[in-house]
Amino acid sequence: MSEGALKVAQENAERLNTPVKTVQGDLLKPLAGTQFDVIVSNPPYISRSEVAEMDADVLKSEPNMALFADHDGLAIYERLADQLKQGVASAKQVFLEIGFQQGKAVSQIFKTRFPAATVTVRQDIAGHDRMVRISFN
Repeated sequence: MSEGALKVAQENAERLNTPVKTVQGDLLKPLAGTQFDVIVSNPPYISRSEVAEMDADVLKSEPNMALFADHDGLAIYERLADQLKQGVASAKQVFLEIGFQQGKAVSQIFKTRFPAATVTVRQDIAGHDRMVRISFN
């Protein structure tokens, strides 16, 4: 997460009078050793090959680091799964926003690393794959 995004999160928390602890770092590493009930993430997941299909307003208003990920948009999911597998931090459940064509690939990333977990793809209101839930048994 960028320093600018952290500042906005802190300002929003103050405005809403909500206690929020923000940390900056590489995915789960700043939270090493922490056990969570739930992790929710909307990571960068767009492949650079999809730029031509994107709305110009999105490209103009969002920083590239918030949109794009390497390896066809899957790199962050792979790194997150690896960090969970390594025990950097743990969770009972993980909810991840995904691109509408990524359900099978993201599911496979987590099923491969966590064969005992329950991995479910959920659709948005238009019927497109939009979220993956990983429940660790």
